[in-house]
Amino acid sequence: MSPTLSRPCPRCQTALITRPARYCRPCARAVSAARGTTTERGLGWSYQRKRARIIERDHGICWLCNQAGAETVDHVVPRARGGDDSDANLRAAHAACNMSRGARIVRAPKTHGRREPKTGPMLLRISHRSP
Repeated sequence: MSPTLSRPCPRCQTALITRPARYCRPCARAVSAARGTTTERGLGWSYQRKRARIIERDHGICWLCNQAGAETVDHVVPRARGGDDSDANLRAAHAACNMSRGARIVRAPKTHGRREPKTGPMLLRISHRSP
């Protein structure tokens, strides 16, 4: 087994941290507090109602892993890449699946033999057609 490498916290440069931590605990708390609540970030009650509606629409099934129990909403085209908050761009997702994806655009989710929900947006797919 390889040794775990420690590195200094990028914020305070004094505490040593190991992966997967991004910051030491005090700095992580400060970064989280500075980020603010969903309401402070402009995602108020209307977004929370939309979140509940999207999770209900998708029957609580994560669009990334196709498992039940999705508790967050994920953007198909991330906001960082120009996506919007329309219902067509939102899908139910587990928090872990949502965070692991980041701001990448997923071309097709893992289906594991299950079909996608009947409602919702079409996924971005690449099709190869011969001319």
